[in-house]
Amino acid sequence: MTGIINKSFKKAGMPPGSIIYTGDKTNEEISISLIEYNNEDYFVKEMEKPEDIPDLDDHNKVYWLNIVGLSKTDIIEGTGNRFGIHPLILEDIVNVNQRPKLENQGKYIYIVCHLFSYEKKVVSEQLSIILGKNYVITFLESTDTVFEPIKDRLINNKGQIRKKGLLLTRIQLMSNLYIN
Repeated sequence: MTGIINKSFKKAGMPPGSIIYTGDKTNEEISISLIEYNNEDYFVKEMEKPEDIPDLDDHNKVYWLNIVGLSKTDIIEGTGNRFGIHPLILEDIVNVNQRPKLENQGKYIYIVCHLFSYEKKVVSEQLSIILGKNYVITFLESTDTVFEPIKDRLINNKGQIRKKGLLLTRIQLMSNLYIN
């Protein structure tokens, strides 16, 4: 219990919307990858900063922006600015002790939940998802192996995921969290 209390002190006295990372994984490298796909094409672009993210205005494609690593809050804030994500949502993304919830923000839906795995002990990791009109943004603290089955289906054009577009991608993302 004291670990959660100590992590909360990082935010003590800060105004609402302050983007302060509350986790322990401060040495993690951040990775930003943009997956673009439709029925015919699949591309992955690796980026270093939010300014490198291109406009996601081709409505014939689905865009999945996967950000792994939350300790560099300037990257999270820049991504939030790029997509018009509310500062309180950005605060929740980097607060790894956030309770699971779903919020409809009008232009996007925000979902936060926890993934559990067993690595000699039970390990919890927070996953935040932003669902927009033709894009999905996922934020993970340190690993993204949970998405390997989805990425495999996209790369190899298995099943219906590339044919059905964003709706099926959203369903795949959510069902994968509960199945694995």
